[in-house]
Amino acid sequence: MDLYYFSGYAGYLILGYYLSVIEIKNIEKWKMISVLFFILGSFITFFATYWLSVSKNQIDISLYDFFSFNILFASIGIFMFFRLSNFFNRKTNVVFNQISQFSYGIYLIHVLVLWLLDYLSIKATFINPIIGIPITVFLCVGISTIIVKIINKNRVGSYISG
Repeated sequence: MDLYYFSGYAGYLILGYYLSVIEIKNIEKWKMISVLFFILGSFITFFATYWLSVSKNQIDISLYDFFSFNILFASIGIFMFFRLSNFFNRKTNVVFNQISQFSYGIYLIHVLVLWLLDYLSIKATFINPIIGIPITVFLCVGISTIIVKIINKNRVGSYISG
């Protein structure tokens, strides 16, 4: 099922807003449900991709699309888990507040940072993907945050990057 025809990228915005404002009474129960959503979405992605690739005798990455139901499940799961969790200490809170404050600018520039990292041969496959993907994510978010922070030092820059 292709969710693009239902909402496109705006659907994630609307879903994120809805999930952030709904009232949840049993937090521990919903935290477990969110973990199950993430695991379910991830397992469907991994195993169905394997099955499709073997049956077609070539790699099939169609289930890695942002608009596939399995990615939607994983996205809902991770969003709700972080929304319901309260495990931040003072240092991590500063980092997450910075990322939250500059999230729009990070969103705008992260593709350019990914291109730069790719040019430098730093991508998910430069090493085992289990290690390469987190390294690439942390570098991308870190570099993007620094760039947006520098842009926001200028008065006009804050209008561009949020």
